[in-house]
Amino acid sequence: MNTLFRIAFGDYEFVLDRTNLTYSLTETVTKTVWATALSLGWIELKDRATGAVTRTDFGECKLISIAEKMGAAGKRILLGLDAPGGVPIDIYLICGSKDIQLTVEASRDSKTHLLERVGLLPGLASVCTEGEYLFWPTGDDQWPEHLFWEEAEPSHEIAGSIWYTLRMPFLGAVRRESALALLTDSAYATARVSYPKSGMAFNWEYQRDPERRRLDIRIVVLPKGDGVAICKAYRDKLVGERHHRTLRMRMRERPQLESLLGAVAISPITPIPKQEIPEGTLLALPARWQRVHEFPKPIVMLPQWLGLTAEQEVELIHAWQSAGWRMWGTVSIGSDEPLSYTPHYQEPRVAAWREAGMELVSAASYNGLMGHPDGSWEEMEQRLREVRELQTQFSLITGGLNDWMATTTDFCWQFDSCLSHAVVWRDAIVTFSSVAYTSRAANPFLFPRQLLFLDAPLITLGTVLEPIGEGFLAAALAILCPLHQLTFAAFLKSHRFLTPDRQVQETLYTDGTRVVANFREDNYETDEFLLPPGGFYVRHPQFEAHDALRVGTVAFSQRAWRVRRSLDGKPLEQSVQVEEREFEV
Repeated sequence: MNTLFRIAFGDYEFVLDRTNLTYSLTETVTKTVWATALSLGWIELKDRATGAVTRTDFGECKLISIAEKMGAAGKRILLGLDAPGGVPIDIYLICGSKDIQLTVEASRDSKTHLLERVGLLPGLASVCTEGEYLFWPTGDDQWPEHLFWEEAEPSHEIAGSIWYTLRMPFLGAVRRESALALLTDSAYATARVSYPKSGMAFNWEYQRDPERRRLDIRIVVLPKGDGVAICKAYRDKLVGERHHRTLRMRMRERPQLESLLGAVAISPITPIPKQEIPEGTLLALPARWQRVHEFPKPIVMLPQWLGLTAEQEVELIHAWQSAGWRMWGTVSIGSDEPLSYTPHYQEPRVAAWREAGMELVSAASYNGLMGHPDGSWEEMEQRLREVRELQTQFSLITGGLNDWMATTTDFCWQFDSCLSHAVVWRDAIVTFSSVAYTSRAANPFLFPRQLLFLDAPLITLGTVLEPIGEGFLAAALAILCPLHQLTFAAFLKSHRFLTPDRQVQETLYTDGTRVVANFREDNYETDEFLLPPGGFYVRHPQFEAHDALRVGTVAFSQRAWRVRRSLDGKPLEQSVQVEEREFEV
């Protein structure tokens, strides 16, 4: 009797052995084999009497029922199992034209055993040779914070929960000719890195769920794909489910969002003691900086940690507004307060701000939205509803960058750009990345890194008080602000490492924008250009900027940031109004 279910759709072939519940998966375009007789999953149970925890493979459970049928979504396989102690497990496999969806329902305890964990597809997303890597959109600010290379094997297992660690609920693996994306909608899922056969692999685990929800995983094979293709698979899912709304769409409903485009933000991200600020500096600063930098569409978040009186705050607001600066007051909503409630200590301040004509922004904190890790899914949905309610009270909503905030946040602070955001959310959320330094020498690679993902600039209050480095900051704003204005509607479509050491990188965007950045300690030279350490080249049809010693056949005797910009909306080659500027940084 044939014991194999063999299914071939689209770019993959999936084979399930019903005798031991192992499977094989081959990507058919490049013939990449992702799985050969791997276990479909396992379940961990705790004995109520002894407290002992045991793990049982699905193939070792008792097969109660099996069915196969064809539907509109694709081929469906239904499995009913009994784990030790009579704990039931229901498994659903739907093999469609573009992906494979695996769902497990195993949330019912028995009289003798309690469910602890369920693992699905252990070892599927694995890499073990040079040039292969795992893609993990984590929530920290490391660089690169989302890639595990073969030489970067940590000494201990790493786990990331959907609730806290991952920016977005997906992960994947990249091999030489193919990529694999694993997507999930399950809030109680955890991704773990394991190390089989001296390589690395991702596994999804389903933690004990107080709401008895099931674990869903969508498997997408991506011929000739890479990390961008993995992120794009998740973006396509959001677009297909109509959970992705671009800034263009949202600006039609809330025109005030347009103020974010091409803006520079100044914020007291780092508190500065009042006694360290020279007398009159804050009042004189906007006029001096507007004169020096010609700030485009400046936005200022009112300093909250300076201990100013209400009268001093109003004086400050009027001084900055008279210099043409847009003033926003940030009302922080912390994790200990309901999101729709303004903390009592801020109420007098908010009233004074309103009277002074300042717009109000609500800062819904990361923790405030996410809640406690043991909280319910309904709690998170309630928090999202409360954030939407804030939009009726405040001009804009800001918060930390993560998938759960993306549908409601207008802009976010982020100290390091990341590939996953540039692919998935770049055309939907304005991300201000920190230019928290005052000269190129302070960190020669930070600006090229920021430029690679075309984020809007964020300057901290501590930076603007520094008298040095104004030429550098003027140059940074002359590049980042116009580029953001031109490219906000585009998203990243390609990211490449141009050298074996991965220190020269290139990004391409859907509107034709291209950025090349050199993070090496020596020059990078091609027929196209010569980039010194920390050098860059960026080109948009209406904009070009570079820190290069040669572009094409034109050589430069010394380094400088050179900018060319079309002022009439035409491509540079056709424009009759081209502004050219040069900055010594």
